[in-house]
Amino acid sequence: MSPDLTEAVEQLAARMGIDTGDALNLLAKYLQQLVEKASSAGMIDKKADLARMASQLMH
Repeated sequence: MSPDLTEAVEQLAARMGIDTGDALNLLAKYLQQLVEKASSAGMIDKKADLARMASQLMH
């Protein structure tokens, strides 16, 4: 993974209170749904709280 992507996954994991490996597994499982939810207007808002959206998808 690129350093930027690694850092983003580490930040997501920290915000969700899980380890990086679990965050990667969740992204693999939910990425398509997360992108669809975050880009309902055709673009992803840079201020979107992706950690919150990911948590909502898992529950």
